[in-house]
Amino acid sequence: MARGLLVSFAGYPYTPSSLMPDNGLAALAGSLLDNGHEVKVLDYGTVDMIARYVPPALHRRLVSIWKEASTGASSPLLLLRLMRAGLSSSRASRRVVKAIADELSGQIEGFRPDFVGFKLWNGDGFSSSVTLAGMIRSRHPDVKVIGGGPQVDWFEEYVLDYTDAFHVLARGECEHTIAQLAEWSVGKRPLEGISNLIYKGRSGELVKTPLEPVADLDDLAMPCYESAHYPSLQGTRHMKMITIDESRGCPNDCHFCIHPRKSSRNWRIKSPERLVSELKAVMSETGADTFIYAGSNTPSKAAAANARAIIDARLDIRYAGFGHARGMKKADFDIMARSGCRALFYGVESGSQRILDKSLNKGNKVGEVRDILKRTKEAGIFTIGSIIYPAPFEDAQSRAETLNFILDARPDSVPVQFPGLVPGSNWDRDAERFGFRMPRGRRAAMRYGLTYKIRLIYPPRFWKPLPYLLNGRNSRELFAETAAFAAEIKKAGISTNVAHDMVLMADKLGMSPQEFHGESMRLFYTGDYQGVRKWVETTNSSSLRTLTAPAMSAG
Repeated sequence: MARGLLVSFAGYPYTPSSLMPDNGLAALAGSLLDNGHEVKVLDYGTVDMIARYVPPALHRRLVSIWKEASTGASSPLLLLRLMRAGLSSSRASRRVVKAIADELSGQIEGFRPDFVGFKLWNGDGFSSSVTLAGMIRSRHPDVKVIGGGPQVDWFEEYVLDYTDAFHVLARGECEHTIAQLAEWSVGKRPLEGISNLIYKGRSGELVKTPLEPVADLDDLAMPCYESAHYPSLQGTRHMKMITIDESRGCPNDCHFCIHPRKSSRNWRIKSPERLVSELKAVMSETGADTFIYAGSNTPSKAAAANARAIIDARLDIRYAGFGHARGMKKADFDIMARSGCRALFYGVESGSQRILDKSLNKGNKVGEVRDILKRTKEAGIFTIGSIIYPAPFEDAQSRAETLNFILDARPDSVPVQFPGLVPGSNWDRDAERFGFRMPRGRRAAMRYGLTYKIRLIYPPRFWKPLPYLLNGRNSRELFAETAAFAAEIKKAGISTNVAHDMVLMADKLGMSPQEFHGESMRLFYTGDYQGVRKWVETTNSSSLRTLTAPAMSAG
């Protein structure tokens, strides 16, 4: 038997969703326990982190700046003042990371793990986790240190090029991999033969073992949210809204996305029976009644089967998920709404057929996408249609086509994203064909991207420059185009800043999604620990009341 610590530290929690429990670490913990190992999850995405980053004096200063910014004309300058006031300053980050390093040392001395696994996020989450991993290797040389998570899926071997803090990296779907790494950490299995790994061999050569996704999701261990193994779930430190795997994989080949590489092109779907069993177990362990489907685009047949199973089991829940218009052509949105589906997030990306085909490879027809959005909205499900603008090959005609499409379909929310160059995507692999250029070369761009801070709480115009150009335009110009397009959508009375998780949280707090977004900006901009804690307490107590209420009707 091996003992492992699983750590998630993403820095300051910029958004309400940052306070949700980490479903990936819960899944890995379940797999370790199922294989006879011992595990503890240290999830730092808690309300407490707000107080740790923002002491009372700084909070009062941020509130003062916020009030001034809310008065109008000079707000961009005041937003800049907010950033510089120290919400996520390097000084604050160093102070917090040092304290967490000491806490981790204490955990290691008390729990005596054979390995520590870090989930690597972007920005502060990456740089801080590298610091913590290096500390462990220095103070506790007998402990194996593993890196995994989104940053490894994106940057792969560039992580090892940047740092030697990790003995090995794990990528893709790692429920089976983590159990084998546990055996490796106690000398019972060599790294050779374990799938999904990246590491340096004895001679310093790069080794990448084959990516092997999980074949049958029903065979996975149940995720573990028990407080004995996931101690931060005690009390109200997390917002108890749980992400649950209902499907994995993606048969599409969108040019800007790596999901098929990460989780394979093969759609794998949990049976409705397993899904309901998992929902019941998680509800019992956490008290949650609100869920987000993790799959990037749940197929319509599975969505309907799950909805019927939820109704038949009389589960009084609410949930949201992602959808791909092509996969939802035959969806029964009415039964999904009856089962508790409150919101669906579609990656629409463009309303121009030329852009969909040539730039994005979405595999959709504009008319079909419009129909899906309207059908979703008519069923009473909050409908989100995300747009990428300006995409490669964009021009005045495609811009007009996309705007007209939005004004016709009128989804409830249209988040507008700038064109992000994801490592390993077709945009990245064939950058020149799509109009992307990395002035300092790809390797330099990857190293820059590894530590790039996506400041979700601030408008992109306040972000650092991106390491690439699109059609000769730099990031400031791209950000400006994105903002101008979003402004036109707002002018038409359509929100551009509400995602599906916000819809669920707003519902729990008795607020409109737009009202929730505005309030969350205020709370997280100013580091309002007391205000956020009250939100978390309210949403969690609401879940507990729901769980003790009479069961819903299956009719």
